[in-house]
Amino acid sequence: MLNFAIDAYRLVAEPRTSGAAYVTRMVRALVETGSVGSIHLLLSRRPGRDFLFDELLTLPGTRAVWPGRPLHPEAGMIQNILWIQRAVPELLARSVRDVHCYIAPYHQTPVRLPRQVRVATVIHDLCGISRLAGYTPLNKAYYLHRFNFLTAQRRADRLIPISEFTRAQLLKYMPSAAGRVTAPLYNAVTTATVSATDAINVIARWGLQRGTYFVAFGGGGKRKGVDLTLAAFADYRGLGGKARLMLIGGSKAQLEANQRLPKEVWETVNVVKDIPDYERDCLYRGAIALLFPSRCEGFGYPLVEAMKQGCPPIAWEATPAREIVSDVVPLLPELDTERLSEAMAAYDRARIERAELESRLIARARAFSGRSFGDDLLRLLAG
Repeated sequence: MLNFAIDAYRLVAEPRTSGAAYVTRMVRALVETGSVGSIHLLLSRRPGRDFLFDELLTLPGTRAVWPGRPLHPEAGMIQNILWIQRAVPELLARSVRDVHCYIAPYHQTPVRLPRQVRVATVIHDLCGISRLAGYTPLNKAYYLHRFNFLTAQRRADRLIPISEFTRAQLLKYMPSAAGRVTAPLYNAVTTATVSATDAINVIARWGLQRGTYFVAFGGGGKRKGVDLTLAAFADYRGLGGKARLMLIGGSKAQLEANQRLPKEVWETVNVVKDIPDYERDCLYRGAIALLFPSRCEGFGYPLVEAMKQGCPPIAWEATPAREIVSDVVPLLPELDTERLSEAMAAYDRARIERAELESRLIARARAFSGRSFGDDLLRLLAG
C-alpha cells in the first residue's frame, strides 16, 4: 500500500477552477484503486466554513494538513514560490510521516524533499513560456513558469504529460529528462450526456431554442483566442448569420465583447457566468458548435465536454484537439478569423441533419471518461 502527499492548495485558494477539479478527480481515482494506504492533502491554510470539498475528507485514508500560519500562494509569484519551495517541505517534515510519493498536480515541484520520496509532477501544458500564448520575458508569469519547469526537471522522478501533444512539447523542451517523461495521463472528463429534452427546458430560460446559438468561452487573454472568437462572430453576423453567441465568462468577458463588437452585434451576445456544470452541458447540447480557437492547450477540457453533448468543436488542429477529436470533425488548418467564421457558417447550414454526427462525437468522448485514471496513474508512477 502506497502513502501519498498531494499539493492541494487550490482546494482552498481557487476552489472553483479546473485545478481544484483536477485534484479532486485524482484523489477519488486513487482511493478507488484500493491500492493506497493514505493520502495527505496539503492545504495552504485551514479550510473555512465554505470549504467545498468536505466529502474528500470522508474518503478512506484521506486527511488534510495545513501550516500554522495561513499562506496565499495564489496571491503572486513570491507567495507561490514560498508555498512550494519552503512551506511544503516543512509541512511534510513536521506533519506527515511515511510518504512514499509526492504528487505535484500542476507543474510546481518542491526541490527540498527527501530522496526516498518519489516525486511525480503533472505537466498540463507549456503555454506559460509560449510567445504564441502571449507569454514573453516582459511578463512576470513567464519567469514563474520557467522556474516551475526548471524545478520539475531537477527534482521530479516522473514527469507526467496530459496528452501526446504535451508530451512531444515536453521532450523538445527538456530532452535531458526524456527517461523520466511518461506516457500521457489523459484528463478525466466525468460529465454525463444530458437528454435533448432537458437541454431544451434549460436553454429556454435564456429565451433560446436548439440550433440557434454558438457557445464560446470569454477570458483567458490571448492564449484562449477570445479576440478571434469575437472577430469571427462579427464576420459571421455581417455575412447574414442569424445565430446568437453564448459567451461563458465573467465581467472581463463582457467588457471585452463590448469593446470589440459593434453595437448591433453586441446585442446578439449573451454573457453568462457562474453557471453550474449541468447548465453548461445543456448549453452545449443545444448549440450549433463550440468556438474554441485556443492558441495553446495541453488538453482542452471544453472539447471533450462539448463532444459528450454531441456539440462539434471548432478548434485549431495544431493543438491537442487533433488527438482528442480524431477524424470525427474537421479542424482548422490555420487559426484565423476567416477560417473560423467559415466553419461557423458551415455548421449553421448543416445543423438540421446531424444526428449521426452527434452520436459519433459522444462515442469519441467516451475515450476520455477517466475510468482507469487511478490505475493508470499508479502504473506510470511504478514504471
